[in-house]
Amino acid sequence: MKERIQQSVKILAPIGTLGGFISDVLTPLGPVTKWLFLCSLAISFIFLIFYVFNKKKLAQKYFPSSIILALIFGVFFLLNNNTEKGILGDNTESIANLQKSLFNIQETVDRVEDKVNIIDQKLDLGFDKIEDLIKSNNPIENPNTAKDFIVNAYLYQSAGLLKKSQSSFEEYFRLSEEYKVDVLLDYCDVFETNNGFTQLKIQLDQFPSNDVTSIVKRIKTSIDLKKLFFKLSAESRNDKSKLIKWAMLYSSGADVANALAGNRAEFFDWQYYCFHYHTELGYNCEKVYQYFFNDSKAKELISHNTFSKKPLYIFYVDYLSMSVENSPYYPKIDDDWYSKEYALKAKQQEELYLQKREEGWFR
Repeated sequence: MKERIQQSVKILAPIGTLGGFISDVLTPLGPVTKWLFLCSLAISFIFLIFYVFNKKKLAQKYFPSSIILALIFGVFFLLNNNTEKGILGDNTESIANLQKSLFNIQETVDRVEDKVNIIDQKLDLGFDKIEDLIKSNNPIENPNTAKDFIVNAYLYQSAGLLKKSQSSFEEYFRLSEEYKVDVLLDYCDVFETNNGFTQLKIQLDQFPSNDVTSIVKRIKTSIDLKKLFFKLSAESRNDKSKLIKWAMLYSSGADVANALAGNRAEFFDWQYYCFHYHTELGYNCEKVYQYFFNDSKAKELISHNTFSKKPLYIFYVDYLSMSVENSPYYPKIDDDWYSKEYALKAKQQEELYLQKREEGWFR
């Protein structure tokens, strides 16, 4: 039995791991990792029964393999649990983009309902049966107001009718002449899926130039997120625009953090500016509410940590939550990147951190 297990591990460990990764990517289609785990568990149980009833040859041949697969799929099931697009899709932008192109992932009806509730509060254009429409998932027939078109845009998006969603978004922009960050980002996702990245860049040039359209264009057409992050952080130091600081936070997700992890000075700067600019904008980013259709989106869109639903920098800044006495990310005098500038930044961050922790910022 021991030799059989060792042989099975060599063969099935890489196969099972690959299967686990594939099932994680397929999460938008359903709880695939859960199904695989339960199936492998059921098969293991069947071979265990065979073993009990003295069918040892059959059990010895297949029972170790089924147990190994059950363990591998069980690990992926635990990691995948409580994620929207799987552990990879939620934390890796490239995987999320792959899922979007493969499965045409759109927002759920529940999220659309949240957005339309905000629309109902902010636009008084004479339509009072939005909730009934959302529940039945029926677009408004013969739309003629900005409110009608924005409702239809999200309803068509949730149904996967992206051409109709795009045209509804565009009619909303034409009638309202209003461009908000969250709505424009959603429109960009729909347009890019329909027409591709090159056409999106051309399309964004057609919009009126203002703070929102300019910053969304930079976000959606940037190829190098690390470069964009440092450009925005540099501009933020010389510009009082709070929207630029919010955009820097938006562009500071896991891909950027991973790209900076090999350079301790850059990684410290990433934490430093994210923390300081977030505190300037307010916990819920209330200082930039005027740029958003749905106020709650201001904070939601910078909350890259899908487990805690908080901005990613918090995990690294809040060192006391990890039961250590000092931050491992602060510069030490014998570090090759140590300088008086970084020592001063570390002191400033420590003071702000202790103050904000006392205020409940990291709750």
